Amino acid sequence: MSSSTSSVLNEDAQLETVRWLIERVDNLRSSASNRAAIVISADAIFLTGAMFLLDKFLSRSGQTGLPIRLIFLGTVLVAITLFVFSILNATNAIAFVWKTSKEALGGQKLPDFLFFRPRDTEKALPGYEDLRAEFSRSTKEQMIGYALGELYIASRVHTKRYRNLRHSIRFLIIAVFALLASIVIFFSQTAFA
Repeated sequence: MSSSTSSVLNEDAQLETVRWLIERVDNLRSSASNRAAIVISADAIFLTGAMFLLDKFLSRSGQTGLPIRLIFLGTVLVAITLFVFSILNATNAIAFVWKTSKEALGGQKLPDFLFFRPRDTEKALPGYEDLRAEFSRSTKEQMIGYALGELYIASRVHTKRYRNLRHSIRFLIIAVFALLASIVIFFSQTAFA
């Protein structure tokens, strides 16, 4: 597009565009959180199955040889460990457990983004009158700056959380294969016992 046919957005249009982008990123975050919750539910179901299988195997482990016991224990313990890693990553896809959103961005020094980030607003404006006074003296340009800061943080946080979701799903898939191997070993031993 040539510069002669394009125009710069006025402040109202900029603010509306940033608002739309923030809402879009929030919808993406919500979608990723919902998917992570589904992964956690699947992990819980499979983890319960792995524990049940382990209990059944151990209750009759005297009927199997040592090599088979070790192979079974290895596969089921790998599955359990991977399910736990999947749960931890899915939890971090929903919310950063150990860090704030700003801290999760690698220690970048960012200004406070008033009105758009509750933690920043509470820290800078502890009382209602402080909030009202600051809001009434804020310009459109400042609001656009605050909104762009929120968009910047929200976009990067979403990317990190989505990466955690992908890791969680990968752990889940590998764990299911390890659990399936454990099931095959378990049923092959019970069929031949």
